[in-house]
Amino acid sequence: MLPTNRDISLGWPAALLLHVIALALLFLLPRPAPLDRPPENSIEVEFVGDIPKPPPPAPPPPALPAKPPSADGIPQGGVAVPRPSEALPPSSPPAMIQARKILSDLALADPRSRQARKMLPLLGRDERMEQLCNIEAMAQLRAWNHDLEPDLTIAYARAETRMGDASVTADGAAFRSRRQWFVLRYRCNLTLDLARVSAFEFQAGAAIPRNAWSRFNLPVSDEPQD
Repeated sequence: MLPTNRDISLGWPAALLLHVIALALLFLLPRPAPLDRPPENSIEVEFVGDIPKPPPPAPPPPALPAKPPSADGIPQGGVAVPRPSEALPPSSPPAMIQARKILSDLALADPRSRQARKMLPLLGRDERMEQLCNIEAMAQLRAWNHDLEPDLTIAYARAETRMGDASVTADGAAFRSRRQWFVLRYRCNLTLDLARVSAFEFQAGAAIPRNAWSRFNLPVSDEPQD
């Protein structure tokens, strides 16, 4: 569902042109090398002399007959036993990936992005924030997984974005890579002047079925028909 409260001074053509320019610059820049996993810390232990054998384990105490529980589920003379639903804590969602380095600056600082830098201040405040965060999202996705080639990101594809004074929360975003749309969510903080991204974290999800693209107003790629 398309949002209704957007402030876009130049409309979709300007935003789309800016998106295309930034995307071209992203692909011209070299991919950052994948982050190496830090070496695991290990402790060397030196044994001196013979190691005494441990004493044999003591026999287990005889099992006590179980007492029937009372009507409230508490065994007689015992403590409450957690029900199966209470035995395990609820599963938490996967953690977001925090960006160690802001990558959109590389594209916007390139001399070839002069036109994009001129267009950004002409966009409405919310659209300008989203465009900066979407550029950062594509750059982070390419650095995170070199098999991905994101060429379009829509922050409000599956749910409306939440705009702060200098932040964008997109829990219902989507990105396109190799003519396939994927689930995306991100948190994006910007500087107070809204000129650049200051912090970013994201989570990429599963592919969105093609029969759901129209429901989310996702553009169909120019894939040739068989």
